[in-house]
Amino acid sequence: MKDEILNHWQIQESLLQSYRGLLLTSQSIILAIAAIVVTNQTQNVTILIIFIPLLILGVYLLLLWFEIGVNRGFDVSYFQMLLLKTENGESVNNVMTNFKEWQKKGAKEKKGILAKYGLPISQTRNKLGLYVPRLFVILWITLTVVVILRLTNAIS
Repeated sequence: MKDEILNHWQIQESLLQSYRGLLLTSQSIILAIAAIVVTNQTQNVTILIIFIPLLILGVYLLLLWFEIGVNRGFDVSYFQMLLLKTENGESVNNVMTNFKEWQKKGAKEKKGILAKYGLPISQTRNKLGLYVPRLFVILWITLTVVVILRLTNAIS
């Protein structure tokens, strides 16, 4: 049973890292394109036509990043909890059925269950899952301010 749980943990960890890489790459590319458009010497109307869809896409991906990162992180922690249970000699049954039930629980409930096993959310996971997306939020806000200032200067 422990090998099965370890295998599931590795899959969840791999998915978490893959999703992070995909979201980080896509966010970086979209932000870079938006920055090129904003700093280019094109007309203000063209900037808006290109920037606004990129901004919407960027914000949507950030929301996905938060949701997917947090949920997948809890999934990794779930299998870590099961590994601890097996190491403590506790019985673990219906791994996938219980996992599907776990995924339906809210974050607060999951944190409470994990705390019982001494499994707080990893500080590294918190930093990567929360701070990096927040950095992108700051960059999007900065870029949006630049667009607003540019348009304000054009009107004046």
